[in-house]
Amino acid sequence: MVSFSRVRRWKLDIRAEDFSHCRSYADAVDTLFLAWSETESRPRWGDKTPHYVRHIATLVEIFPEAQVIHIIRDPRPAANSWRRHPQGSGNHHSAALLWRRDVSLGQEAGARLESGQYREVRYERLLVEPDSTMRGIFEFLGESIPDELVKLVPPSRDHPSADSNISELEVVPANAGAWRQRMKPVEIQRVESVAGDLMEQLGYEPIGPRRPSPPIRSVIWRMQAFVLHYVRMFKRLGKVRDNLYLLVGRLRRPGTGPSGERRVTEGR
Repeated sequence: MVSFSRVRRWKLDIRAEDFSHCRSYADAVDTLFLAWSETESRPRWGDKTPHYVRHIATLVEIFPEAQVIHIIRDPRPAANSWRRHPQGSGNHHSAALLWRRDVSLGQEAGARLESGQYREVRYERLLVEPDSTMRGIFEFLGESIPDELVKLVPPSRDHPSADSNISELEVVPANAGAWRQRMKPVEIQRVESVAGDLMEQLGYEPIGPRRPSPPIRSVIWRMQAFVLHYVRMFKRLGKVRDNLYLLVGRLRRPGTGPSGERRVTEGR
């Protein structure tokens, strides 16, 4: 774990020997993240990796006391952001498909959890009402509200872009609707054609007619996202090395076959 490129970038004073007390995967992860939280003087750790929304049931099985905060954002700015992200899909069609799948999976998993384990938060409400929204989140977590939260208020003026010098305690309410100026009508139409049904269920109102893209374009866009994913993965040597660590670990795992699938043994 301490050999992973991302963990090394944390520059933690932690060694393999520090995991000697661990008797489960959850213990090992907890040890690693607690070491990070201590550098921030925080009593509790969290992880905001986006694709965890697809594995909520598994995560809660591993960490029974875990609490899940599912942040849902309007699919139009969400798709536009993911399309341009360095690890993104490269096109609005694939990004909208991903949004629809992830939001659905998150809500389905959340519906099966206890009320104290799952909470949905709208990104737009967080921007417009940051103080009350964050207070609700801290109450859900059962944590005391930090003193600096009182400073979490919209700035006196809207910053012109996300690249402006915004402090960690400032929010920009105008970002909730900025996609209307940043996206072309045809891009908005592509997202709404893919995600329109779920959008309306969540209260996000479409602004144009739905016109599904020709099947051949859908295939091309999906292939683009697929190819981009693997090209980017092999361009990042650190990521390749991490994947090799995972593969070796999987092959060395007791009761695991060459394919990495766990063998079922009678009596175990």
